[in-house]
Amino acid sequence: MKKGFLSYLVLFAIVLTSCNDVTLRIENRMVGDWEFEMVREFDRFAVIGDEVTEEYETVLISFSDDNTMEYQENGIVFSGEWDLKIDNSGEETDFELIAFLSNSNGEIKQVIWDNVTIFNNKIRAIEQFDNGDLIRYRLEKI
Repeated sequence: MKKGFLSYLVLFAIVLTSCNDVTLRIENRMVGDWEFEMVREFDRFAVIGDEVTEEYETVLISFSDDNTMEYQENGIVFSGEWDLKIDNSGEETDFELIAFLSNSNGEIKQVIWDNVTIFNNKIRAIEQFDNGDLIRYRLEKI
């Protein structure tokens, strides 16, 4: 009985450590400056979204390795902290980016992106709203 429990404990520790390693590798790839390459807005039941990339042309996002972040939009800088979380709630494991930012005027910006992936210096993510609408983001590292 003790051997079985010990085996499960060791397996749990390995799984927990490997999840942390994966998150750390993805966080390391996020560090740097990013700009929006494509942004599409989807209504709740829409199959094809509206491209709104030009609304994000003045936005620059910077992720630092100390988990601080800057979101610059039209010369206004929001800064704060970001974190990448593993989301196991669905059928697949995916990553969620959460950031709480503010500017010098005390305005607050909250960033919550689901299904975050990073591949070939591109971030892909989805922002979902309570009414079922969503925005798909694709950012490119600069």
